[in-house]
Amino acid sequence: MSFPSLERQFSLNSKETGFIASSNDVTAIILVIFVSFFGSYGNKTKWLGGGAILTGLGALVFALPKFLAPIHDPTGGEQCIMVRQAKLGGTPFCLRNTSLSAYEDPDCGSATENAPILYYALFIISQLMSGAGTTPLHTLGPAYLDENLPSDSLSVYLAILYMATFMGPGVGSLIGGQLLTVFVEITMVRFHVVGVSNDGKMSCSWYIGAWWLGPLAAGLGVMVCGVIILGFPRHLPGAYTVRKEALRSGEMKKDDSHLKGNIRDILPATKNLLMNRTYIFQNLAKTFGVSCFDFSSLAGFGLFPFMYKVISERYGAGSLLTGVMIAVLLVPSVSLGLLIGNYLVRRLRIRRSCHRPARLAFFLQILGIWGALSMLIPGCPCSNYAGVDVAYGNRSSQKIALGNPCNVGCLCSAAQYSPVNGGEGVTFFSPCYAGCPPQKPTKGYSNCSCNHPQVSAPDLFNTTGHLSPGIYREHCSKKYLMFYAGACIVSIVLAFSNQIPSKLVSLRSVPDDLRAYGLGLQFVFMRTLGALPGPVIVGTIIDHTCTLWKTKCGKPANCLNYD
Repeated sequence: MSFPSLERQFSLNSKETGFIASSNDVTAIILVIFVSFFGSYGNKTKWLGGGAILTGLGALVFALPKFLAPIHDPTGGEQCIMVRQAKLGGTPFCLRNTSLSAYEDPDCGSATENAPILYYALFIISQLMSGAGTTPLHTLGPAYLDENLPSDSLSVYLAILYMATFMGPGVGSLIGGQLLTVFVEITMVRFHVVGVSNDGKMSCSWYIGAWWLGPLAAGLGVMVCGVIILGFPRHLPGAYTVRKEALRSGEMKKDDSHLKGNIRDILPATKNLLMNRTYIFQNLAKTFGVSCFDFSSLAGFGLFPFMYKVISERYGAGSLLTGVMIAVLLVPSVSLGLLIGNYLVRRLRIRRSCHRPARLAFFLQILGIWGALSMLIPGCPCSNYAGVDVAYGNRSSQKIALGNPCNVGCLCSAAQYSPVNGGEGVTFFSPCYAGCPPQKPTKGYSNCSCNHPQVSAPDLFNTTGHLSPGIYREHCSKKYLMFYAGACIVSIVLAFSNQIPSKLVSLRSVPDDLRAYGLGLQFVFMRTLGALPGPVIVGTIIDHTCTLWKTKCGKPANCLNYD
């Protein structure tokens, strides 16, 4: 959810934020082989607790750029041609006969111009740390449950584990949406309400939510949980009896006596798994599943980091509503899907088998394909910017460019973005490009030389009518948003009803001592072929739909409008 705020504050595009999301899996892919293999023969609780502490430290590093970056003051500096917030609202106006140097970005050419590179590097480092820390959870966690619980109860606890895994992002989206209604500089009380309207929609281009509060609190909480996990025993009471009974009944394959947990045994163990056709095809099916809401597939990994942007940009939802929607989509849908999957496993009595869960997983995978159709539900029309998408005054004969005879002499800068609702389907890039003289925009802008369709010269400056701050939004029916939400719920339920059968296939198709390593190699499959390229691919696609880029020091920064 914090990606749009990061893009605004640190001038990032969707491809770059997509790489931030993907970098979480770089260290995970590198370390998972060693963690899962040596963790299989070591104390799993120590690996899990240490990983949680490292994950918490990574979250704290993610919040670090907030404290290193300059204070985000929307009123601007003394060198900027932006009138102070207390007097005129902090927006760039048309000031004819003013020196062009007044519009130059004071950060250009200074040490602060390259500062975003440092912040971007910190985001990457934090994700690398978090990826390394969560590696034991995805591999050793299910294996720890499997070796300590009876097979009759395993599916229930796996459902609880995955429910908690996705309940976290769901609740986080709900809390994050609320935190984004708090201004990034929490000490600047006067901005807390200005940027966000009652429905939670950010109405000012300069507004940035408090994206750093979530990682800060989550990091501390996860570190405390890690310390608690370190106190768990290596084996829970009764684990030996459970394992002995599972081996006797044939539910679990016997250990490979040739493997002793040494580093030289990694290659034989890997060969053992790669020659297992059931295991390999199960991994390929999970990785390349076409359901956009199976968050273990290429499509799901790619879409999830941009869910906030898709809902807010495509369907016109505000930050608070978007956060609530993501929470509502994730928590109940994931929970229901896991409960259905667990019910089917127990009802069909397939928890002690491998072939029957595989058939059920195949059937549920086929049903999940229809989730991709939800992306075809239409959304709100995109905004048309005067001089970018349409000509000033909607004149087909005029050249489409920000500069126009109606704002000539205003010395406007493309770095000063503050959209103005021009009505009739048009948005002006800023009050300056609309030809508005300095004024307090509490009740809108008046006397703007580009307001009237027939006005195209600066000598006609006293035009009538008012323009309001913000982007022009056509009335967008909420029914499209509701249809999209309904389709997402059905798709997520179908996708996650497949999690329990699929995981049982992964655990039952490999030898007892290779269960954790098998999950680790599965993790490599899904992350290398799905999570690593997915966000970058989706971010690049989103960037290609951008119709208007904000410029910083003459270079494209973050996208301002999508088609």
